Amino acid sequence: MTIIFIANTTQQPLCYKRIREFIAQGYNVETYCFQRDTDTIPQPTDINLHIIGHIDSNLSYFQRLKPMYKALKSLLKTKTRPNTLFYYFQLDIAILATHITHHPYIFEEYDLSHTYIKKRIIRQILEYNDKQIIKKSQLAIFTSNGFVQYHFGNHAPTNIMVIPNRLDPKVTQLHYQAQPIDIQHLRFAFVGVVRHKATYNFVKAVTQHFPQHEIHLYGVIRPEWGKDILATKPANLYIHGTYINPDDLPDIYKNIDILLSPSDNDNLNGIYSETNKLYESIYFRKPVIANKNTRTANEIARLQIGCIIDFNSPQSIIDFI
Repeated sequence: MTIIFIANTTQQPLCYKRIREFIAQGYNVETYCFQRDTDTIPQPTDINLHIIGHIDSNLSYFQRLKPMYKALKSLLKTKTRPNTLFYYFQLDIAILATHITHHPYIFEEYDLSHTYIKKRIIRQILEYNDKQIIKKSQLAIFTSNGFVQYHFGNHAPTNIMVIPNRLDPKVTQLHYQAQPIDIQHLRFAFVGVVRHKATYNFVKAVTQHFPQHEIHLYGVIRPEWGKDILATKPANLYIHGTYINPDDLPDIYKNIDILLSPSDNDNLNGIYSETNKLYESIYFRKPVIANKNTRTANEIARLQIGCIIDFNSPQSIIDFI
């Protein structure tokens, strides 16, 4: 059996982790991805990655579909054969691929990206397609139980599996030495793609009101994020850029005190997703701060491993610190 993985990006560590899991179980795999002009994370050296197309990051969700469809059609024609199983990451890939071929597939959804679309009728059409793709798949995999609840409530089909986005097992082979915390000089940090309004609110509060503390950003910063803050170059804001997951995680967590998990709670993806920062904070023993009214906040409260605040309220952030 050959598993043919198809992803819409080269920048998602979860995809590579899943591919490695199949390789470890003895499957033959082939991996095909789309590359974007804003890609900064190095591609893995242990996976033979084939780039089947390039996507302009300035294109909208729907504008990307035409070049993706063309590339997928060419690929799937040559790969639809006995003893193969397609593995589609994310809804856009799955919608296009299932219109091209009815070959058996696994579908994995780690982000409700279609819920960001403003037009309600478009969201509803995409949600209908999402549910049909899930039901017709050999197996549908989600990284959060919240996604299953969003789609189906308490009436989920039987072909669903939830695999939380926990740490890559490789991290247990890496050396990690925790550092003592100076409560008078805290190092707050966000680790991941810097894009949330909630992150912006916290960074702004720390840089404006708490010069004795530091705020560290690890990962890609979206172009539209925090231009006013970045322009002023606050002395207690440290921007570290991209990192390799999981290789760089021990060094990152060695140099921070408190982790931020500020998913925005004004969109469905932020409310229903379960961030892998939850598992990183547990493994590296760092308290985590989450935005209220999110699934991650519920888990933090249940496990008692951090605090929950209103990231939309500057005063709430100030009072907490």
